Amino acid sequence: MCSRAGFTLIETLVYIGLFTLIIGGLVSAAYVLLESVDRNQTKAMLQEEEKFILAKIAWALDGASGVDLSKHTLAITRYDSTHLTVSTTGSDVYINADRLNNTNVTVGDLSFVRVGVGSGVEGVEMHITASTKISNGMNITQSASTTRYIRK
Repeated sequence: MCSRAGFTLIETLVYIGLFTLIIGGLVSAAYVLLESVDRNQTKAMLQEEEKFILAKIAWALDGASGVDLSKHTLAITRYDSTHLTVSTTGSDVYINADRLNNTNVTVGDLSFVRVGVGSGVEGVEMHITASTKISNGMNITQSASTTRYIRK
């Protein structure tokens, strides 16, 4: 009897095919995972950017003695007689001449609504919609809002 050691050609081709399928699946899973991480990091950055802009506007309203607002512009008079104006120019948000958003973020909408008129408690409701692109070109848009009441 003759004993043969090793694999036949068919067995080798089957093993190579199975190995190729496994490696292809792993590469595909790694690509999806990396893309998901990039998307989540971008969403987190966009959310932090919105929080920062709303916090700066809330800071400006903290010492406000009065406000004058249109839909997209907020003029604040503070108790120390300084005047601050929050406005949008193109896709950027400004307090006076200082831009609040970074260059990667575009602000599509920033609006202000007066709340509590006539009730003795006056405030400003702020809405922001911002967007940015991730590295593969996908556009991500998020919205946030908050209300700040003015002490008189």
